[in-house]
Amino acid sequence: MRTKANAVPPPAPAPRPTTRTLSKLRRLTRNEFDVIEKIVDTYLPENVAAGYPSGKEAGVVEFFQTFLTGIGRGQAIGLRALIFVFDLLPLLLMRSLRRFSKMGAKDRRKFIRKLESSSNYYFRQMFIMFKTIVGMGYFRSAEVRGKVGFWA
Repeated sequence: MRTKANAVPPPAPAPRPTTRTLSKLRRLTRNEFDVIEKIVDTYLPENVAAGYPSGKEAGVVEFFQTFLTGIGRGQAIGLRALIFVFDLLPLLLMRSLRRFSKMGAKDRRKFIRKLESSSNYYFRQMFIMFKTIVGMGYFRSAEVRGKVGFWA
């Protein structure tokens, strides 16, 4: 039985990353921003529904940046890695010579349908994760909530 005299001290906390490291880690690169923008355009295009704003108009792309700053370091690294993989996935799944961020709207929709119905569990989960974050950003907009009738 341990007493206070021979108790093992708690481990020292890990050193906190510097502000410079945090800001660099938490800021989307131009390419990541383009990928997120294309995901939002594919899920919530203009004229998504009569009278409703598009994903861009609702501020979903900016929400991704805000979301990234609010999650832990490990999750931020993981989310950025998924954005990178998502951009390159059409090369594998569709045998396309274009990354997701460089595809046209029709090809992006085709890729999303393929990803959604993939037999690979991880590909489907990636699709669900991005769709969830896009939905969180979309319904964060006061205009969208007002149209739907939530907390208007």
